[in-house]
Amino acid sequence: DDTASADPAVIYFDDGAQQYFDGGFDALKLMNTDMLVTNLYSVLTGDKNLSVNALPTELFDTTLTVPLGLIIYRDGEVRFKIRDIENLPGGVNIYFRDAVTGSVINMLTEQDYKVILSAGDYNNRFSLAFLKSTTGIGDHPAADGIFSAYESSGKIKAMVNTISGGEGIITIYDMAGRPLYIKKVYETGYYEF
Repeated sequence: DDTASADPAVIYFDDGAQQYFDGGFDALKLMNTDMLVTNLYSVLTGDKNLSVNALPTELFDTTLTVPLGLIIYRDGEVRFKIRDIENLPGGVNIYFRDAVTGSVINMLTEQDYKVILSAGDYNNRFSLAFLKSTTGIGDHPAADGIFSAYESSGKIKAMVNTISGGEGIITIYDMAGRPLYIKKVYETGYYEF
């Protein structure tokens, strides 16, 4: 009922940051003295609560999850939103996760996430997930008619129209880029996997 109150937390990436608390990059959370204002923070391993959390960029391969903590002193609706974003690399999405409701909200496309909560501590319920593009496939023009593939009824269906040098290789990858299936093909035609 107090839309003017807010408790910002900062998460940023820096080449010099560490996985553990570093006073040169991070700031410990000091709880609000106003009992009407929520307390939002990121949770670091070792039970440190941070209002400013610097994360090393090398940790951020494809997905990085940052646990969030929340303490509220009265029942009511809490609204989570991203107020400012600076220097976010292209192809990165930020998802807000609520482990109790199962909600996963893309915070770059949605306005906010609202939930009604009872007074208390919430240290294992909420998190932010930073997700980079997992395929790593750029916009490369495909040659027309060489190959096409799609999924239907749990099967990969492929039409090979051209084979160069007498053989080809079809490789199916998972979203993490790991090969799941490799098949050599020696002639054009229709294939199911």
